[in-house]
Amino acid sequence: MQDNAPSHAAKKSLEYLQQLGFSGHLLVKWPVCILDLNVIEYLWSVLKMKIYQDGLQFSTKDALWEAIVDAADGITPDEIVTLTNSMDKSVMDVLSCGGSYIHH
Repeated sequence: MQDNAPSHAAKKSLEYLQQLGFSGHLLVKWPVCILDLNVIEYLWSVLKMKIYQDGLQFSTKDALWEAIVDAADGITPDEIVTLTNSMDKSVMDVLSCGGSYIHH
């Protein structure tokens, strides 16, 4: 899958893929940065909400890092499963919009 990001659409990248046998109809093209289909973006969102809950701010990198580790440790397997399972609906929503972005 290619999202047409500059590094993916670069001549050298396309030549490399062609050498591997991937070209033409074998490449699936997606809109640039289609966040609706990127579960990691949703996970980052959950992580940021946990880190900055109640308007928390951090005065040192160490304090921020500690908050990041604590927030990551607090993400449950059930939350990850829920995010992953939501991708089926997101794929169907994107397809029903003709490959465009979906509104949440």
